[in-house]
Amino acid sequence: MEKHRSTIGYDAQEFSKTELLPLRLWVERWNIYQAVISSNVQLNGSMVGDFGSGTGYYTRMLIDMGAARVIAIDTDPGMIGTARKESLLYNPLIKYENAPVENTSGRANCQLVLGTYLMNYPKTAEEAVLYCQAIASHLSPSGVFIGYMNNPFERAGGRQYKQYGFWKEYGADLEGDYSGCWVDVHIDGMSSPIRNYHLFPEVYEWAFREAGMSMQWREVELHPGQKGNSYWDCFFEGMAPYKLIIAA
Repeated sequence: MEKHRSTIGYDAQEFSKTELLPLRLWVERWNIYQAVISSNVQLNGSMVGDFGSGTGYYTRMLIDMGAARVIAIDTDPGMIGTARKESLLYNPLIKYENAPVENTSGRANCQLVLGTYLMNYPKTAEEAVLYCQAIASHLSPSGVFIGYMNNPFERAGGRQYKQYGFWKEYGADLEGDYSGCWVDVHIDGMSSPIRNYHLFPEVYEWAFREAGMSMQWREVELHPGQKGNSYWDCFFEGMAPYKLIIAA
């Protein structure tokens, strides 16, 4: 099996297999799908973006939902290579870009831009602004950004989530000044963790304003088909470990 050199510290093919985790099916994918539907963006025949597109999991979903063309941007060639392999029937509708999202400049022609975990990559407020400016440059005047990310309001450690196939390791005490600290997300089946960064919620809000956008936080919910399943009780106890961003 062909291997691509990773620029992000973890393996694209290993990451692709995490799509089968209940967490990704019943929480992540469901919430992203619902956010796209509730955005009232007309996907049929539209150009959309999938930024931090990874292995193309949501690129393909956007096409299945009616998008005519998807700009799929990812900084890691391994992710792009894996996405091409797993999206054979979709590739004619996908424009791949192997580049850091924050360094791109768009043509204001996307009705929607999706960023799954994208906003967990800026290390500083200044970097967050660059990400938001890049997003804004791709969006049409009526366009919407939907982000799904680790919950920046979370203060507790993440080891209690091991039963769901992941846990978080923090580079600083979250009771103190944790803005900018690294967060390593360890996922079952992956030999290396995914390194994210934790900024204060107000930093993300400020960054979108600096890019000329307003944003709101949205809670994640469990797929209705899983309601009443005690397996999820701990996950949603208190504060769920993920949040949605809706910005325009």
